[in-house]
Parts: sequence; C-alpha cells; structure tokens
Amino acid sequence: MDGRKLSTMLAAVALALTGASTATAAPGDDTGAAPEVRFGVGTPAMLAAQDLARRTWGTDPCGGRIDIVWDVDAATINARSSWANPRSAYDAPELNVQCRIVLNRLIDYDWARFCTVLVHEYGHLAGRAHTADGPDVMSPIYRGPLPACLEVADPAAASAAPVAAPAPTASARADRPRGRRGSRARARRAPLRAAARRG
Repeated sequence: MDGRKLSTMLAAVALALTGASTATAAPGDDTGAAPEVRFGVGTPAMLAAQDLARRTWGTDPCGGRIDIVWDVDAATINARSSWANPRSAYDAPELNVQCRIVLNRLIDYDWARFCTVLVHEYGHLAGRAHTADGPDVMSPIYRGPLPACLEVADPAAASAAPVAAPAPTASARADRPRGRRGSRARARRAPLRAAARRG
C-alpha cells in the first residue's frame, strides 16, 4: 500500500439465549454432524449461505478473498470477522484485505442461525458496523434468524451424505496482500455481551 498504516478491524456477534437450536436429525442426513462438518467450507450449506450474504449486501466483500475457518471461542460468541483497511474500519470496504471469518465450533448451529451469522459477518466485511441492539441482522446480539435464511431450505439436510470440506491450498492463502506487522494498529473488538448479561 502507499505507506499509510493498515488498521486491523475485528468484529464479533454475541450469542443470545433465545437463539437455541431446535434442529433434529432425520435418517440419512447430516444435521447431527459437528457444525464444521455440516456447514464446512465448500459444503452446499456454506455455499448457499455465502450466496445469500452476497445478495443481501449486493457485493462480494474483499474481492471474494475471505478465509473462513472454524475454531473454539467463548460460548457467548457465534463468530468473529477481521480485516485490514488502510483508511478506516467501515468507510471504504472496497479496500478491505486480509479478510477472515472465524466461526465458533462450540455453537449448536441450525441452518437459520448459521446462515444469519454468516450474513452478519459478511456485512462487516462489506462495510456495515453494528446497529443498535434489535432485530436488524447487524445487531451485535443474535436475536433470531434473518427472514431470507428461513426462505431457503436447509442445504445440509437435503444432502444424503456429508461433504468433506476441502483442505486450504497454499496458493489460495499466498495471493492475499499482507501488511507489515509493525505497521498495523492494535486490533479492536466490539464490546459484545450475551442478552442475559445486559441489564
């Protein structure tokens, strides 16, 4: 970049107690599988949620270069997204690089929750900050599914056999621009709390 500092942004969406999963497994489907298998990178469910997220925001954030991974996080966090931008956190999303979404493998996702959380995280990468707490998909607390996610049948339940997530390739990670570690501002985290802790 042109020597300006890259500021790294980090956003997370908290888990509300009202969002408990009610999914049940039917014979022959993989709805009982671990979330990183059922909604893994490259699965029909992940691809459908990504497509819905792109349609929701009218863009493919980060030029389509988003590293999506599963990891363990606090029980109150559904997912985190992070990115670097030479200008600001949300004002110039077309400049976002080093985009990453980390989904919490400890969350008991059903299709509607997974879809909503992914749309939310794509929203951050597309330049949307958290809104005031409420029913908006960009609320910092998950209150319920995005209506558009309810309109799409669960792709994971529709597939008879689990689809293995493809292994990340070195070339897919190597083509991302990297900033110098010393030039980055300190990562910021949005202060998020579960609904039960809000008073």
